[in-house]
Amino acid sequence: MKKIIGFIMLAVMCVSFAGCGSKEEAKVFDTSKEIAVILYDNDEYNSSVKDSFAENLNKAYTAQKLNISVKNAKGDDNELEKIVSKISPENTLFAVPVGIEAARAAYKSFGGQIPIFFANVANPVLEGFMADKSTPSNTTGVLSTVPANYVFNNFLNSIGSSSVGHIGIIFNTSEITPMESTNDFKRYLDLNSYYYTESVVSNTLEAQQAASKMAYKASSGSSVVGENVSADGAASKKYENRQDGANMLYLSDDSVVRSSVKEIAYALAGSDFYVYVSNPEDIVGKNFISLKPTSASMGKNLADMAAQYLNGTSIQLLPCRTADEFDEFAYLDKNSSSENTNTQDNNAQNSTSQNQ
Repeated sequence: MKKIIGFIMLAVMCVSFAGCGSKEEAKVFDTSKEIAVILYDNDEYNSSVKDSFAENLNKAYTAQKLNISVKNAKGDDNELEKIVSKISPENTLFAVPVGIEAARAAYKSFGGQIPIFFANVANPVLEGFMADKSTPSNTTGVLSTVPANYVFNNFLNSIGSSSVGHIGIIFNTSEITPMESTNDFKRYLDLNSYYYTESVVSNTLEAQQAASKMAYKASSGSSVVGENVSADGAASKKYENRQDGANMLYLSDDSVVRSSVKEIAYALAGSDFYVYVSNPEDIVGKNFISLKPTSASMGKNLADMAAQYLNGTSIQLLPCRTADEFDEFAYLDKNSSSENTNTQDNNAQNSTSQNQ
């Protein structure tokens, strides 16, 4: 009986202390203060993120009317500096910089003094905004990166009912953010028991040669079936990449590989490889595919985080997110009569992908 009573008392204590740390004590916000949305310029994508954020925040938080103020530097660095210098704790609930230029200016001006919910930033840790994406202090937001599972599902969508064949990865190791994405993709393949061939390159010639070797390996008629034996001699993973399967090449977003995409496309011209590139602008050849977070999803997820904060959740309990809907881009032959939409690259066309 004593144990039961003790358990009940502990449960009551947890309720008394706001869910044992899941939320801070309910805050009362002065909603006459503004939510400062900061844009560097009239970039169409970032403007759409801003619209989605404002619309969804007003839907998600209805306790009080919010004062959402949009500030646009119109591409002027001096104007951006003036804008952030006028944002202060006395008149601001929190700031919402959209895009890397706005985020850098906001953090430099008042990082740590005013909560910041950023959008469309690739690597806030590298930028110095936070020590870790999963444990924010006073800054958090929605990343521009595409999670590895979406990348691989984009490939699976492209190949239809075909089995998975050879998987290649080409990358340069000199840039932190592209390496993080590449390592995330490799970890995803490892966890799901897919074998892959990787090639580190330092220039365009090496990138082209790596692609040629991977194409030759895939066409040589060898299936990759068996076990990956660990250093201690114990079989650690089983793989089954089919000889008759569809082949995939993942290209890192680093500057060396990006500058080599045309040469890689030339090397693969006679192959059936699907080539994933992180930027739709790099779709330059047959079977090139890419993903980009939808602005609507990015804005909606950011609004959800901000609404949780307004409802009493500490910003420290709101780790960075990614979008969960993505525009899917694919190569469109210039001789085709199909219309290209929503892309800066005339060789690409897109449709919305919501795969997880």
